[in-house]
Amino acid sequence: MSSVKVSDNMVLMACGKGGSGKTTALATFPKPIYLFDIDQRRKGMLGSDIITDADLEQIEFDEYDTKTGFKKINQKFLDFANRYDKRQLEFKTIIVESADQLFEMLLLDSFKLKAGGKLASELAEHEKRGMIVLGDVNIPTPDEYKYIYACFRHIFYNYFKYFHKCNVILSAGTTPVWGKDPKDANNKYAQDVIVGRRIFAPQGLADLLPRMFDEVWEFNKKETGASMQPLMYEVSFRSDLAKTCIKQLPNGWLDITNKNFYNE
Repeated sequence: MSSVKVSDNMVLMACGKGGSGKTTALATFPKPIYLFDIDQRRKGMLGSDIITDADLEQIEFDEYDTKTGFKKINQKFLDFANRYDKRQLEFKTIIVESADQLFEMLLLDSFKLKAGGKLASELAEHEKRGMIVLGDVNIPTPDEYKYIYACFRHIFYNYFKYFHKCNVILSAGTTPVWGKDPKDANNKYAQDVIVGRRIFAPQGLADLLPRMFDEVWEFNKKETGASMQPLMYEVSFRSDLAKTCIKQLPNGWLDITNKNFYNE
């Protein structure tokens, strides 16, 4: 399909709405695989007809709790970098599931740093400066989003781009973008039609992320209308959201229903 050699190292974003088959498709990448399982997506692999028991034995993972922060993930990446420098890193693919929970983790970290790990009700008045407080809740401010932006750039360039002989994949959910109905010229103001999708992330990052990765592939699940095969899974290498070096497909989509995505 293309001269691109995936195993040479791709820094890839796999995006799509929930249930679109991202996790199962990514589990077909070269093994051994390590999965940063922030939102317990590995459970989705267990019921897949595509992922065999032999595959699962080559997928190592740790579960990470969003509430406990990024420190544990950071330590694992540093360990990987140290092993990689010594040519001892056995993994051919590293997957982070998912961007949604990673950004949530960084947001919670920013609150803890700013408030010293205290509830808003425990803060002195001078400690609340620059914060928006509602009862015991700290409301995100532009400072929090600047922190997330800075953290992700550090993660991307110091970790994702570090492993030159290993695929690094970030899974990301998408959310609808609402706009005006182009067929309804009389209704100028209603934003009641889905006109596209964007990465589920703070707005600035949602626009930036697709431009940072070598490859951005969009996964989709749709009803086929056929009683014997009600669902079809597909991946796009060309869309308003995604980008790729792989040659454009005739219809823009590749059918991966019940298929090994990497082999396809």
